[in-house]
Amino acid sequence: MFDFNAFFAFTPEWDGQGFFRSAFFGAWASLSPLSFGLQLLTGLGTLAAGIALIRAYRAKRLPMPGVSRIEASFLRHLAGWYLVTGALWLETWLAADLLGQAADASVLLCLANGGLMLCVIKSGSWIFRKVMQPQDLLKFSLWCIEWFLVASVVLSFLGLYSPLVGLVQAVHFKVGDQVFKGQNIVEGILMAAVAFTFAAQLARLLELWLNRYAARKGLHHNDALFLSRIFGTLLFVGTTIGVLTQSGIEGGTLAAFASALGIGLGFGLQQVVINFFSGLNILMERTIKLGDFVTIDKVTGRVIDLNRQSIVIRDGDGTESLIPNSAISRGTLQNHTLSNPDFRVSFTLELASIEHFNQARSIILSVLDIHPGSWPASRAMC
Repeated sequence: MFDFNAFFAFTPEWDGQGFFRSAFFGAWASLSPLSFGLQLLTGLGTLAAGIALIRAYRAKRLPMPGVSRIEASFLRHLAGWYLVTGALWLETWLAADLLGQAADASVLLCLANGGLMLCVIKSGSWIFRKVMQPQDLLKFSLWCIEWFLVASVVLSFLGLYSPLVGLVQAVHFKVGDQVFKGQNIVEGILMAAVAFTFAAQLARLLELWLNRYAARKGLHHNDALFLSRIFGTLLFVGTTIGVLTQSGIEGGTLAAFASALGIGLGFGLQQVVINFFSGLNILMERTIKLGDFVTIDKVTGRVIDLNRQSIVIRDGDGTESLIPNSAISRGTLQNHTLSNPDFRVSFTLELASIEHFNQARSIILSVLDIHPGSWPASRAMC
């Protein structure tokens, strides 16, 4: 009878000595070609069929009544991978029971272990996406990290991970007095992806918290936005310095890099810096806030967003204009709702004939009566 405890006690040989000491090569050397081929085809076929079913299920987007959004997301993104991994483990158990020893099912066991680790990676990625809700660039960073981990698992099973790490560690070159090593470069890239992903999400969460705090405690929205911008900038600078330091770059090189960056800011990025600090000045002086009706450079409309580099204004036609923050500081700003939310909009309405005046006036008054933003005294002006 097959020993169930011995089945789980058996693990592939991961000694990091290359492909010829890997679990797959050991299975090829110890098993018959027929057994090795059948196990490999069965495992890969199960994995390929599972991936095809997962993609087909996602493409249909079937409705799930009575299921929460988190549960529906779990079913769409993770349930299929766990079912595929469960099928691989069941095949491994049946093959080991049929052959009599766990070592005789080593190929399926390697694939089942790989499926389990793939489920762990997918679960971690799903949790980060649901909790952090990253934007497009951060989604790409998480996607790169996820596939790097998947590639590491595959290379580990093939026994190629440690030799590849050895090759990377052997790479080194010198620029001036700074020595760059391959290991430090790879670690720096991975650390930068993870650190900037967390830093961006932390800044976004702080901005959301400050906005809610401002709405609850009466804090001015511009003050909350100003604090979030300052914190985000400091967090970005601190993360950059930390990543460069942990990547093996010396303090003297960092100082030289900061000097070169200062020169770059003084020439190529001058307008970026000016617009950023002009935006901070606008927030501090509270000359503009979200929802204000303004006129800037012959553009009249309502402010719908205050970006780091520009202000977005939507006019009556629905056209959105981006006005650089520096243009507001240098030009003339007319804020029609700076101290009073009530303002008058004047326009000329031409009629084909004077006979239609009373009918047009009644239509205008009826529209003013039902419009929530109209002033009651406006009836006397018509």
